Amino acid sequence: MKLNNIIKNTALQKEMIAYVLVGLLGAVVDFAIFYLALYSKTSILISQWLGSLAGFTHNHIWQHYKIFKHNQKFEKTYISSLIISVISIAISGPLLLFLNNFISFVWLNKIIILGFTFIILYFIRKIWIFTFSKKE
Repeated sequence: MKLNNIIKNTALQKEMIAYVLVGLLGAVVDFAIFYLALYSKTSILISQWLGSLAGFTHNHIWQHYKIFKHNQKFEKTYISSLIISVISIAISGPLLLFLNNFISFVWLNKIIILGFTFIILYFIRKIWIFTFSKKE
């Protein structure tokens, strides 16, 4: 997606802004669950996975019904998006542990991982999940 296309396309700009706003709220859900799990003496790895999964579920509902224009059924987008997110979540736990070896502030590491996956997942969802297909 070219920057020039984004500048000229107000519908795309609105979609991206909505995606960011929903994502920020999803991040709040993610961090809240992460914090509660850590507070409950759950390991950092499991806490990361639980928070990420809760944030994903929140975001996907909004993305399916309000953000992306598409003609896919919820079940199809949820399964596809869940598979991609599970892969992302599975990678995020070990990545968080890895970053903790270099940066001893777990919250900063979580923000770095969240920001990186947020951007990557937007493009994956936009290009491969929330699409228009021919009706059979």
